[in-house]
Amino acid sequence: MLYSSLFQSLSASMVVTFLCGATFFTIGLLMTFCQKLIMEDFLDPVVKKANLTQLLINSYESIVPTKDDLPTSVYLGSWTTTLPYGVLIVGVAMLAFSVFGSFAARFMSSLPLTILIAMLVMTINGQYWLTINIMYVTSTLHASTKHDLMKTLHEDYEVGAKTKNSFSFFMNSIMLMGECCGVEGLSDFAKMNLTFVYTEEKTTKSVPLAFPPACCKATFINQGFRETLSCAASKDIENANTEGCYNVLFDKTIGSRRILIIIFVFVIIGMEIIQALLAILLLIRPKPEEIEARKQAMMARNYKDSSMGNEADSVLKRDYLVFVPHAAMSTNPRQWGPPDTEIW
Repeated sequence: MLYSSLFQSLSASMVVTFLCGATFFTIGLLMTFCQKLIMEDFLDPVVKKANLTQLLINSYESIVPTKDDLPTSVYLGSWTTTLPYGVLIVGVAMLAFSVFGSFAARFMSSLPLTILIAMLVMTINGQYWLTINIMYVTSTLHASTKHDLMKTLHEDYEVGAKTKNSFSFFMNSIMLMGECCGVEGLSDFAKMNLTFVYTEEKTTKSVPLAFPPACCKATFINQGFRETLSCAASKDIENANTEGCYNVLFDKTIGSRRILIIIFVFVIIGMEIIQALLAILLLIRPKPEEIEARKQAMMARNYKDSSMGNEADSVLKRDYLVFVPHAAMSTNPRQWGPPDTEIW
């Protein structure tokens, strides 16, 4: 009865795990191929109701060069690929061990149950590592990602109005719409050559800037090209947004949902721990056929012992007579003295 209950509990939990795995896999696909939709309300000026035409220097150049079409993939270092791929891998792992676990519980063999326990342990460790490292921006994974992104910023970012660099377009969109600056803050641009080149009245002009115009506060952006240019050239950090865009974008995508995500993941981990315990109990507990075989062997042994006992009793009754002494006065006459007593 207990063995049947363990089997049914493990099988039912595997169905739940399969559904959770399918959910993780779907979310991973959306994060991998639909980043544009996820970030649209954050990066799209139309959604933000921002009028960027006032930043135009002329009909085709802007002090904050951006691209009308949002990028199909969001690049903020390895974090933007690690997270979707991590969710995909977790989803695939959950789908795999849920299907395998259903067969292992059904066949109730030692080897499949052992493999299932190993798969559960690896999946739990992977989920825990992924959750801790992605959900907290202070983790080593995010530190490494920031380092890589900072390197890309120093190598690829261009501040000129004529830039055609897609990374520059993307960073400008983030800094402008997110009201932030750089990866970790304004100091990211301290050692960079930020000479802004633009065309005005058919004359090419260049202005050395302290930070990108996209870092200027909204009060300057809203006043148009001249005020924004003066802001970026002033070296007055009071005029600029100082918070790093990495943390802003992280809070936008994950930070506000962190608690719910962590609760959801740890509920799944708790269920997987229970599944591992159920599999261990099924592994160490004798199977019903083994229990039945033991009962049959015990009954056979008891029957044999009982038969041997009955046979011994019959032998005793047949070969040995119980002696009951009997005494009476002798009938043989004696010449003198009292009569003898005969015992037989």
